[in-house]
Amino acid sequence: MEHTIIFNESRTKRFKINPETPFFKITKIEIPSIPDNSPNISSLVPNFKMKVRTGNNLDFQEKLLPRLIASPNQQNALFEINEVILENPEHEWIELHYETNEEGKEVKVYYTRFNQLVKIDTTTFYDHLEKRDNAKVLFSGSFGQGKTTFLNSFFEVNKDRYEVFKLYPVNYAISHNEDIFKYIKVELLTQLLGKDVEFDKVTFSYAETAANFFAKNPDELISPLLSLIPKVGKSLSDIFDKLNTLRKKVESHHKESQGDDEEKTIGFIKKMYEKEGSVFEDNFYTQLIRQLIEQLKQKNSKTSVLIIDDIDRMDPEHIFRIFNVFAAHFDSQDVIEGYTNKFGFDKIILVCDYTNIKGLFAHRYGSNISFDGYLSKYYSNAPYYFDNKAEMKGLIKKICTIGIQRDKEMIPAFLESILTDLVYSDQLSLRDLIKLSKNSLFEVVSSLHNGSSHTTTRLQYVQLPSFCAIAFFSKVFDLDSIVEKLKVCGETITQSKHLVYDKCAKICFIPLINVPLGNGEQGFKVTFKSRTYTFNIEEKYDNITVGSTYYYYNNFLCLDSDEIEFTKKDFYELLILNVKKYFSKTY
Repeated sequence: MEHTIIFNESRTKRFKINPETPFFKITKIEIPSIPDNSPNISSLVPNFKMKVRTGNNLDFQEKLLPRLIASPNQQNALFEINEVILENPEHEWIELHYETNEEGKEVKVYYTRFNQLVKIDTTTFYDHLEKRDNAKVLFSGSFGQGKTTFLNSFFEVNKDRYEVFKLYPVNYAISHNEDIFKYIKVELLTQLLGKDVEFDKVTFSYAETAANFFAKNPDELISPLLSLIPKVGKSLSDIFDKLNTLRKKVESHHKESQGDDEEKTIGFIKKMYEKEGSVFEDNFYTQLIRQLIEQLKQKNSKTSVLIIDDIDRMDPEHIFRIFNVFAAHFDSQDVIEGYTNKFGFDKIILVCDYTNIKGLFAHRYGSNISFDGYLSKYYSNAPYYFDNKAEMKGLIKKICTIGIQRDKEMIPAFLESILTDLVYSDQLSLRDLIKLSKNSLFEVVSSLHNGSSHTTTRLQYVQLPSFCAIAFFSKVFDLDSIVEKLKVCGETITQSKHLVYDKCAKICFIPLINVPLGNGEQGFKVTFKSRTYTFNIEEKYDNITVGSTYYYYNNFLCLDSDEIEFTKKDFYELLILNVKKYFSKTY
């Protein structure tokens, strides 16, 4: 989400950095005092000087933003910057300092804190979303794969086209069905009030009756809504003034409305009002939300989108109940003509993992019940399957960037290959990679080597790429987690092209030798899968191909006299034995 800050004269702004998402990017800088269509905009820009500092209590870094220069055909004083200021998890704050000698020259800075570690192609999703008949979208992706991150990025890039609203049903999953819809309306009204809507331009389909009732009962309009706000984590101060103003306008506008059947009408409206949660309800708040959304569409010509997120985080016991609540209230085209849902959104996006939900459905209702038939009501066309594995390669490359000696340069290549295999076998999510990226491979390898004793055996083992990779994984995962991930990865049918499994498997035999290593030793024996293998081991330079690149490796290379070729599954089983050896500290 994009934010703005305004500088006037000399001013300093400092922000705290979220350590889990240490990201800060200046997207644009605007000078509002310069009129649009001014000739030679660059000459009107004041003496621009903005320093940026990031740091913590121990040190800081400083940089100067570039000078603002307008393009030849630029019509306004809005400058695209797109400058990433911070991506360092060690830094705790960021400080912007603007200096100018010209009074009254405001500068507006646009920035985002959205973490953009992974660049994702949004073209296919845009095409899917833009289909006119695709009013309901099921956005499917495995847990932790970056679904929310992708959607945040997509709608940030396309903010001029879409007006986005978000619901998080996990906040009220344990509530009664009739209460859930109240909470939904509280969240939507709170978000609408932050979008500068105008209440005095709202009209209702039963204006004379509803407004007359609320004019005579203003407390019943405000108090039920205010009582729900803290339950969805909102602040009363943010919403009270605007709702109170709304109450006064309703009371003033309709105070003259009277009818012959006033008492019956008021009773009827009150009865409908009390039936919150009914599939037929269309009370004041529902109509208010629908009218405000329509007002926004007319005002900015944007497509309104409702995102229902974090379905995966709910307890399985509540997931299908919440699904049914949404189905009952959002499929309203027969009740409200011209709308595909009760609130009038152009698009509704339901975010979950199709495969996971399918498994839960079978467990709850049995495999004989058609899951596709059940879930098809939640999407108009086919589900959109989110897959960012290809884009995650860029983050893997970044993780494995390390400057070490030529004779150990296989370490990052070895780790990169394993990380890639784990991603493609669905054993590493984007969230896992982001956690791993907060650790320096160079520091892990250096610490492992420097911390080893000078005995021949230990020093030789910690130089192995397998032990270096395991040490890196251990910064985030425990023994059981690493073993389980490698086991599933090894059982994946797909044969990766990133690693020569045979040669790497033979390297993984070295820690399994239970006698001290030494130059000139011959005929070491290792039992693996009930078979005994005999190796000669010698120290020499060799090379190994990872992808299309040769990496040189200086260590004890296993030479199998029987020339047996090991498979991918063999490699991962041997790597698991290396993991157990590493964690046992028996080397």
